Amino acid sequence: MSNTPEVHVWWHDDVLDHDTGEGLWELERSDLLDVQELHP
Repeated sequence: MSNTPEVHVWWHDDVLDHDTGEGLWELERSDLLDVQELHP
């Protein structure tokens, strides 16, 4: 028997069609961030 907790995930294929739109990731570089990352 494992001590690893069990995780339940409810998935729907429409998640892949989700439009994340624009957000902070599309802004110009910021000196406030150590690592500049693109939106996932």
